[in-house]
Amino acid sequence: PLSDDEMAVIASTIKKHRKQGDRHVQIIEKCLADWQADWQAQRESAGGADETLMTAFIMELYSQIFERNPTDSELTENIEQFKLYASKLDRQKAIAKLVESHVLSTEFAYRNEFGEGEPDEHGRRMMSPRNASYALAYALTDASPDEILVKAVEEERLHSREDYEREVRRILSQRDQWYLIDENVQAANLNASVTNQPIRKLRFFREFFGYAGCLKVFKDFPRSNGYYRNPGRGSQATPGWLTLEADRFVTLHVENDENVFEKLLTSDEFFVYHDKENEDGRKVIEEWREVYLRLKDTDWINNPEQVLAENIDFIKERKSMKTKDTSRPGELVNYMHYFEESFGKGRTPFTTIPWAHGYTFHHAPFYSLPPTPSIGRYGSWKSTKYQANVVEREFWDYPVEQPFKIPNRMGILTHPAWLIAHSSNFHTDPIRRGKWIREKLLAGLVPDIPITVDAQVPEDPHKTLRQRVDSVTNADACWKCHSRMNPLGMAFEIYDDFGRFRSREPLENEEHLIKRGDGKSTFDVYDTLPVLTTGELSGTGSAELDGPVDGPLDMIERLAKSERVRQSIIRHAFRFFMGRNEMLSDSQTLIDADQAYVESNGSFKAVIVSLLTSDSFMYRK
Repeated sequence: PLSDDEMAVIASTIKKHRKQGDRHVQIIEKCLADWQADWQAQRESAGGADETLMTAFIMELYSQIFERNPTDSELTENIEQFKLYASKLDRQKAIAKLVESHVLSTEFAYRNEFGEGEPDEHGRRMMSPRNASYALAYALTDASPDEILVKAVEEERLHSREDYEREVRRILSQRDQWYLIDENVQAANLNASVTNQPIRKLRFFREFFGYAGCLKVFKDFPRSNGYYRNPGRGSQATPGWLTLEADRFVTLHVENDENVFEKLLTSDEFFVYHDKENEDGRKVIEEWREVYLRLKDTDWINNPEQVLAENIDFIKERKSMKTKDTSRPGELVNYMHYFEESFGKGRTPFTTIPWAHGYTFHHAPFYSLPPTPSIGRYGSWKSTKYQANVVEREFWDYPVEQPFKIPNRMGILTHPAWLIAHSSNFHTDPIRRGKWIREKLLAGLVPDIPITVDAQVPEDPHKTLRQRVDSVTNADACWKCHSRMNPLGMAFEIYDDFGRFRSREPLENEEHLIKRGDGKSTFDVYDTLPVLTTGELSGTGSAELDGPVDGPLDMIERLAKSERVRQSIIRHAFRFFMGRNEMLSDSQTLIDADQAYVESNGSFKAVIVSLLTSDSFMYRK
């Protein structure tokens, strides 16, 4: 808040310039012009700045731009530079020119992480404490060093491995700051895309698994039976929700910090539509059920006004009904119809009403779960008309307690966000999925497509995608590379390109059309063929794990047991937190990080501590 003196200046200036008929913007412009003219006059009357004022100005400039004080030589150099600018330009332009020179400097554009001091027997120099403070802060967060880290530098307490470990563990344990995970997802959905964990822990897994890539994959609305909404203006729609729920899945296991890699690959418990904490959700359902049981035998369909008036006090006490008075009897009809189709059928309703403003929950079918009622199913809450002619549907029995088990799902590789991210616009992509597993989990290498190869899957209305892929990749010249991908990716054909579990694949061609839909409420139905999901796992480094698999869940269970998979994830963590690829000289760092994970019962925190206190991080050569 402004001081009394400042408020007095503002009030007097407004009174001075305000005239009858003026709009607010006109008054503001007059006041600003007055203050600017007064400030300009004060500056001109003050004359030239002496070196004391220049020194204070440059000290402030360095503090704001470089977050440090200038050295004596830098101070002298900047004073001379400012005098040179001031001799040729007016003072304001001279100041702008000096600021511009700093903003264009290397130190502002890049963070220094050069070693300082005497080299050790290997020719390495340790990072300076100040540079180390920035390296640690940005390795774990999106912010500059906090006050505690700055104080550690000032007090010479950032010189040893123990000092590094103390600060890393402190930052990793902090939960007093919330970080934005994904600005696009945050802006477009009702749930907050935030975490209070150091953001780069989650961001590593986000980048490693690549599930946020689903935001860039366009899907055909009718092929999803009307459930998939593509991102549009101001909304990330279906892939936004799926990405947010994948983030929650990852965050849960990173926060629990026990057997993290294995849990991320094999957990069968997920978050879907979880827009309230478990306790809050239980309270909503409890209150809704009380209202339903009290009113279900009343004449709420034909005389909602009277039912609402007679029970208003009871309803108002149930805060989750959000009813303040008797002015919205139409909403009572909507509520009771919603409850009739849920409680009345022995199901639990979703804890957000489908006529809520901004309701965008349509994606449960991509987990192979029943849908929830659409936003217009019960009509407008402004009308008391009961929608008696709606088609009866089997809606989702919503699990308030989450995460919860979903059949035929196991870990992030069966999450719809990952499956959509690793698919094409109209088909699954077993080659891409297999390539990801080979390179990211099995630390293998797949050569680039030869420039002479036209990598196209042939069209054939009578074959499944797997059959069509096999027809071109089983040739000897192609199989050399595809043998590293296809047997891994084909196991995931049990999920379609929307992530839905299936046992048969529709032959989406006019020749196989059984029933045509209108593309809005009804959709095309095609003949189908059985999906073949056998594959083969190779390259785990264990003869017990390698071999034929009968589906994705079998493959994932084996991958989670592989030492090579664990070590590959740690290798990618090294690259993420170090900001570079590993070299032969980093082998001990990788060994130590792997050992830290094993000895800590699968703690990813232990991996980060090991990496950020290693010679590879602390020293430069």
